Amino acid sequence: GAEGEGEGEEEGEGADSEGEGADSVKKASFALCVGVGYLSDPPNANGLAHFVEHMVFMGTEKYPDENEWAAFLSSHGGEDNGETDAETTCFYFDVHPNYLREGLDRFCQFFAAPRFAWGSSEREVKAIESEFQQAKTSDSNREAQVHAALIDEAHPYNTFGWGDRRSLVERPAAARVDMQREMRQFHAQHYSAGRMSAVVLGKEPLDELQLWALESCGAIPNKQTSRPRFSSGPPPFAPHRLPLEVRVKPLKDVRRIDFSWFVPSLQEHHRCRPAEYVAHLLGHEGAGSCLAALKAAGLATDLSAGLQEDTSAAAEFAVSVDLTPRGASELDSVVAAVLAFLGFLVRAGPQAWVQEELRGLAALRFKFAESEPEVDYCRRIALSMAQPFYPPEPDAVLSGDHLLSAWRPELVEELLSRLTPSSLLLTVVIAESGAAGDGGDAAGPGGEWQVEPWFDTQFRVCPPLSAERRSLWDEAYAGAGGGPGDAPWAALFALPKPNPYIPTDLSLLCPPPAGGADPSSKPSPPSLLESTQSGCVFCLPDSRFFAPKGVVALEIGTPGASASIERRLLGELAAKVCAELLNEESYSASLGGLGLEIFATPRGWALQVDGFSHKMAQLGVRACETLASLATRGDDAEVGEAFSRVLQQYELGLSNACFKVGDRAPYERRRVLEASFFHYDDMLRAVRGLTPQQLAGFVADTLGGGAYISTYLGGNVDAAVALSFSKAMHAALGSPPPLQQSDVHANTVMLLADEGSCWLVWAVGAKNPTDSNSAVETYWQLGPSEHGLSARLTLLEHLMYEPLFDALRTKQQLGYTVHCCARNTLQMLGFTVTVVSATHLPLEIESRIGEFLASFLDSLAAMPATEFAKNVEAAVANRLQRDRNLAEEAARYFPEIEARTFVFDRAEREAELMRATSQSELAEWARRALVGDEARRLSVHVHKGGADPAGEALPDGALRFELETEKAKLSTWTQPDEPLPPLAM
Repeated sequence: GAEGEGEGEEEGEGADSEGEGADSVKKASFALCVGVGYLSDPPNANGLAHFVEHMVFMGTEKYPDENEWAAFLSSHGGEDNGETDAETTCFYFDVHPNYLREGLDRFCQFFAAPRFAWGSSEREVKAIESEFQQAKTSDSNREAQVHAALIDEAHPYNTFGWGDRRSLVERPAAARVDMQREMRQFHAQHYSAGRMSAVVLGKEPLDELQLWALESCGAIPNKQTSRPRFSSGPPPFAPHRLPLEVRVKPLKDVRRIDFSWFVPSLQEHHRCRPAEYVAHLLGHEGAGSCLAALKAAGLATDLSAGLQEDTSAAAEFAVSVDLTPRGASELDSVVAAVLAFLGFLVRAGPQAWVQEELRGLAALRFKFAESEPEVDYCRRIALSMAQPFYPPEPDAVLSGDHLLSAWRPELVEELLSRLTPSSLLLTVVIAESGAAGDGGDAAGPGGEWQVEPWFDTQFRVCPPLSAERRSLWDEAYAGAGGGPGDAPWAALFALPKPNPYIPTDLSLLCPPPAGGADPSSKPSPPSLLESTQSGCVFCLPDSRFFAPKGVVALEIGTPGASASIERRLLGELAAKVCAELLNEESYSASLGGLGLEIFATPRGWALQVDGFSHKMAQLGVRACETLASLATRGDDAEVGEAFSRVLQQYELGLSNACFKVGDRAPYERRRVLEASFFHYDDMLRAVRGLTPQQLAGFVADTLGGGAYISTYLGGNVDAAVALSFSKAMHAALGSPPPLQQSDVHANTVMLLADEGSCWLVWAVGAKNPTDSNSAVETYWQLGPSEHGLSARLTLLEHLMYEPLFDALRTKQQLGYTVHCCARNTLQMLGFTVTVVSATHLPLEIESRIGEFLASFLDSLAAMPATEFAKNVEAAVANRLQRDRNLAEEAARYFPEIEARTFVFDRAEREAELMRATSQSELAEWARRALVGDEARRLSVHVHKGGADPAGEALPDGALRFELETEKAKLSTWTQPDEPLPPLAM
């Protein structure tokens, strides 16, 4: 598996690298959705629905121990979660299939007879507060709460659904509100069987699953209460308040303008989904689209459109545009373009062929839908069933949120008639460093900066539009003006042409056997079809899924890809410019069920195409041709424009990198460990001087210097097709000369110590000066990747995860984020414990981690043998989960090819060693590796905003690590290449 952190460097986790075999299993799963959410919070208890979601897990009358459920899941390979939305609260879990019935009984007691142990309430308030402190660093959350503050007070959207200590403790106490009584009343009123939907998935026959569902869910009382509906109230904004323009100060370096229209609920039209039709055309990225026109004018880099919210209270249709610096200084031009496209759609009228294409694509996606994680599947269906206008037809239970049935053009017309200049809420989100224009209106009376009270977001409501600006908007909407130059925007628009990437050949090159496939059979690994100095080709024809889909993945290994920061940056830019040049085509392909990714790696470039196999080769060849063409297009105007857009977006990405402390901690760990690593600040400085001409020279020099191309093809392909694909893509790259694999960048890792033990502490400050969170990631470097060590790591993670969470989050409430994880950093195995806290500083967090480790290691050695054996089998079952689809299969096999390890049965080998690991062996090894004379430890401390990391005291026995001066003194380890497997006969 790949962690996918930072600069595209892979960092796998042994426990997540999925395999399959004769004893493979899937998870059983259950989801239950309650028809109530935060819109039902009492006005004196904001966040109560979220609070109840947390508190139902605090033990039941039948199973009173608060930690009993978590311990049950942990010992049987399961996980759970819950989420509170506007009108729904959803709970779900998965577990080893053999324990589903017991899991159902335990889980449903949370809704039948929860204890609501009030002694746990303070801990859960802390958990919600920690969750909120992390949410405060999201600009999208902050903007949404500004909107909530501006909405008319009589409307349900004028609320604070997150909840925090102020709303759940301080304000209720000041108002003498009994929160324990409010919580019990909320549950009694809303948690009724008649307002719930549930989905159970298991290996048993349907009749047996139905019986189990009745046994467990039958204990939940039906209180005959009706579901709250909010459709009778006023609109979110009184008409006289619109149009309204708002400026919001973001935390990150952002240039964005957001359009919002609040319209009556569209829930009852879910079978024809008029908003999906409008979003498809408004958010299209092909020729004639609004985005294409904005890009051509140099004003925008991205545009998205769709429903932001749809409840019984109102629906919000939103458009978001990412701006260039020029766009940020010409806001009215961008507004005019979006309004002009809406007017263009009104005048064009609803197009039946567009809806028919959308309906055909939806049917195609549903017919060949790939498996998804079992818990996600149950959650999605339970949420769909919870919608108030859910289709009652039995055959629509699984397809209701996929298929489009009816074409009702009058609904499209009605929706478009509401998306007008006069009903617009316009939100400008531009950092102070951006070139924000005020559209001609300075801040006057009523335009002072204000502070939203929950998120502390600065915003201001702009004065009413001047007659000049209002006229500009109206003329653009009418198609009469507002465009770049002399032409109106409307003259640049056109409806998309029929999609050329819709697959028409759905035949199978690998049909299922006459008697059907044996689900328990062990699959064959990828076969090596070809090995030359130019590369290798692996192929795995489909023997499990039998769908007209495939995956092609290749790595283009080149010399010196990471030799300098400039070469690394030019490699990144080449991949991004290639993707930008292909955007209109790849967008159509994505609508047709074919995805394309191209990105830089430390070794060169990687490319993947996956989806329907009919036109897979066509898109892959186009991507390779486009990448190679950059070598001769240094002065090409189209490339220059694409380069400019990419550079602007890339600079923003580097500027915003590691904005959250939870992202900064693993980034700094990798910065210490990886020999070839370039910091985002250094990259930001270096990238600003690069030009399209340098890009062309780099691509010409790189491909001209040779390439070693590793290719994997899986799915609806055979050997002949795979070899043909490979040759076509090699030719499309310009047939680069051969290159020895040994000339490609090798994975090199810094060793924390040459021998013995060590404990290094690398301390940094938060990037966001207002961030109240601190983070600690403690890492143990354990040794080069080998099966026995990986097996022990997987067991350690499984056994530690739940008690760590229970001790540090549930009981001690250190923070919302607490977890441990096995790590594979460039084939060097390690282990991390991570905590993000809004209440404790790094030194205290480190101390608590140490106390937990001492207790855990004692409990591991003393664990009853039967409990240990049960946990081993749960961990083995997780390790042997089958790939659910071709993409997961490729994600397991292709990294083996990229890393030159070629262990295609890794999961089976490690599962066997996990079963062979004794309890005493694991306990003794864990003690030596984590706290004993073999412990090689690196702690990354990220201090909250404004704190001085240099002044931090160190834990006993730790040494301060100064990366800039001490990293170069560390020894290194370089991964050796393994030989290729034998050629297929």
